[in-house]
Amino acid sequence: MADVLKNAYDFTVLRQLPPEDRHPLTESTAGLARYHPGTALHIVCDRWHMSERVYGKLDRGRCGLSPIEWAAVESFLIRLGAFGCLCQARVDTLVARLEARGEVAVPERLLAEHLSFEKAITWSRVPWVVANTEKASPERIAEALVAKAREEEERALEEAPS
Repeated sequence: MADVLKNAYDFTVLRQLPPEDRHPLTESTAGLARYHPGTALHIVCDRWHMSERVYGKLDRGRCGLSPIEWAAVESFLIRLGAFGCLCQARVDTLVARLEARGEVAVPERLLAEHLSFEKAITWSRVPWVVANTEKASPERIAEALVAKAREEEERALEEAPS
């Protein structure tokens, strides 16, 4: 979905990989430090702070962000007009898509990730959109996400200090 937004709408895509030498708090805020709503720049933060909550727990047994750090990242993102999008599909569909790209797909792991993301977004203060990629085309989902991005950017501009 990030690539559809990049190619069709000229969004900038920032991808967050597992933190290796930087703290997840730094990783989740540094790339956005100079962004301000209303600048005509639109950013997709692919695998952002929510990934630390999900993959950190699955891979290392814990999220690398404390509750206070988590709240700080979420407050920062909300101030910028961010929202999340959880793209969903059945596990067998995900396996087929990953294998078509030449990636290894482990159904049990995909199911664990799916369930973890579903649970994690219920804890988030950032607004979330859930998109079923089997029921809607990538283009239609992208259109809905662009509309949501405009809505959240307007909200952030209205709430910004003068």
